[in-house]
Amino acid sequence: MPTDDIQTEHPEPDSLSGPGLYNTSPIPELWISTPHSCHLHLQDDRWTEVINGSVEDRFWQMIAGIPEIVDGQVLNLGFIWTDADHITALNHDFRDKDKPTNVLSFPDGDKDPETGEIYLGDVFLCWDVMSDEAAEQHVSLQHHTLHLMLHGVLHLLGYDHIAPNEANEMESLEAQLLAKVGIANPYAETSMPNEVIS
Repeated sequence: MPTDDIQTEHPEPDSLSGPGLYNTSPIPELWISTPHSCHLHLQDDRWTEVINGSVEDRFWQMIAGIPEIVDGQVLNLGFIWTDADHITALNHDFRDKDKPTNVLSFPDGDKDPETGEIYLGDVFLCWDVMSDEAAEQHVSLQHHTLHLMLHGVLHLLGYDHIAPNEANEMESLEAQLLAKVGIANPYAETSMPNEVIS
């Protein structure tokens, strides 16, 4: 059963430690599907083999089915692709946990005074933890990545999985949206029995 990964404080992606490969990486700095946009911050270049056009296309297909998006919410957020050292530091600073985790969501909610669009926040994804999880669960890292991207975005939109009824709602929605892009239900016992989101 996943555990809470929502944060209430929000680090600025531009000030994060890490090598940053913004000028040399084949990964774009922005994904756009009008009117939505995702800012991509690459902190670990191992992610370049996973993040590609197929991931972007499938991401937008999944997101299109989120009820808040259907109801008109403009999606504007950041993905930070990082490593164990970086996410361990964040997990320590914001959650008092001295260990790496797979995904952390930092809601923001700031409104652009010119456009009125709301920046939902940032989702940090950890290569080391997620690649290990994918191998242990016998799923592709790309599928696991898409799942945790979706999971992080849902947290930014206010979904949670602390209470059983909230967990059921969130997991059911995730399974439904992942099915749209051909990814098996990660919560099914026969699919990913060992998955833990923490």
